[in-house]
Amino acid sequence: MSAGGIEHGKCAAFGCPLPGSLGMGGEWVCFCHHGASAAGWQNVTRCIRSHESLASSISDARRFLGTPQWSSAYRTIRQRLTAAGLADLLPGKADESPCSPGHPVAVHWLMRMEMHLLGLCNAAADAALSHPAPPPATRTQGPTPATAYLPDVAKKPENGDTA
Repeated sequence: MSAGGIEHGKCAAFGCPLPGSLGMGGEWVCFCHHGASAAGWQNVTRCIRSHESLASSISDARRFLGTPQWSSAYRTIRQRLTAAGLADLLPGKADESPCSPGHPVAVHWLMRMEMHLLGLCNAAADAALSHPAPPPATRTQGPTPATAYLPDVAKKPENGDTA
């Protein structure tokens, strides 16, 4: 426990089981509490606790991804999500890299689970947080060319003159 009574590494919201991963007002909070008003924290925590299988799966994925314990943790996560009726949140086509079709990317999968929980908590809190969930089909599409942000760079003079 830290001096403030918060378990080291955990979200600063009382009772939240998720790791604190974003700074807010001098404290570390989870992605669900970040952006929520302090008055709404209790509702967000209640939502997280009511979706314990998803929250535990997210915590395990964050903790064990890339470690020697990942295989065992992944089996546990699969069993937990399937038992909770959340088999649609298992890795699949939605998590594939556009550069490597047929191969789900673990970080994309983790992000999809997090966005699902955030969407549930947004709905339960009766007020959208400052970062609403994106549409379900949104995926990372790879690098974005500079011309997407700087359209003037892509324009060529119409009369053949140099700019």
